[in-house]
Amino acid sequence: LERFEPAWYEEPVPPEDIESLLFVKNHIGIPVATGERCQTRYGFRELVERRAADILQPDVIHAGGFLETKRIAAMAEPCFMTVAPHNSAGPGCTAASVHLAACTPNFKIQETFDDFSEPWLKEAVRGVPEVRDGFFDLPQKPGLGIELDEQVIREHPPREGFFNLWDPQWHKRNFGKGAQ
Repeated sequence: LERFEPAWYEEPVPPEDIESLLFVKNHIGIPVATGERCQTRYGFRELVERRAADILQPDVIHAGGFLETKRIAAMAEPCFMTVAPHNSAGPGCTAASVHLAACTPNFKIQETFDDFSEPWLKEAVRGVPEVRDGFFDLPQKPGLGIELDEQVIREHPPREGFFNLWDPQWHKRNFGKGAQ
């Protein structure tokens, strides 16, 4: 795949398997990314110390919040590692991740799935940063810059779901509609 110059090879092995990550990293010409399943700076410590990846992918929600994710990025910076925050948890995570990106010198790129979310989410979470020409606009309001409409949220209670990653329309997350 090297001839296609992909941006990175994501989680070729579990992130806690440092030896295998190093093996992959040292034997391919594609940057290695990992970390969406790691929690807190302690879960990233050995990855950073051993430089077992090129790109770290902490998730603001799973890694311990905004400040903990900022600490993870700061640990990686002197090791010339970049961060590409994982984000598949919805608009609140997007807002926090965009703020993180704005104040992180070793930020690379921001993942987002908000365009594939349920249509009512834009009504439930107002002020979510939008992608324009490949970039997010920074929020202009206090805090995360978003406002929750609790009535809309109550009208759409949580439900169990499953999406088949092999389905060509997986990104639309049609839970229960042909999902297997």
